[in-house]
Amino acid sequence: MTENLAIRNLEQFANLYAQLRHLGSLGPVHVRRCRKWSVRALEAKAANPNRPEGQYLRVEHGTPRRQFARMVLNGFQEGRMSEEWLNDLSDRMWRIAVVTVEEDRLLDRSIDLGDPEARWRAVGIEFAPSE
Repeated sequence: MTENLAIRNLEQFANLYAQLRHLGSLGPVHVRRCRKWSVRALEAKAANPNRPEGQYLRVEHGTPRRQFARMVLNGFQEGRMSEEWLNDLSDRMWRIAVVTVEEDRLLDRSIDLGDPEARWRAVGIEFAPSE
């Protein structure tokens, strides 16, 4: 098995684990399931209420899925893997938010700034207050 294939599988499994922990189910993550919306995404939705959301909005992972999978792999390799450790990692690093396509294009998936919020702030994405 190639490294890319292996990390892609881990990426899926790690993301599904965190998704189940935070959203309570494993269905598709659609914009309607996200509580965190950027200001620009809310404005775009208000201006385009009947336009298909997939044309101008994205569900963005604050920690890119590949980076999250590598964190899980590193934890395993360092002998830290446990349910408690994985839950803590998920709580700190797994975030999703609705952003516009334009905001999504600003994000560099290769840069790790330590936490999802810092990554979004680095490109000027502002969020509406959460419920």
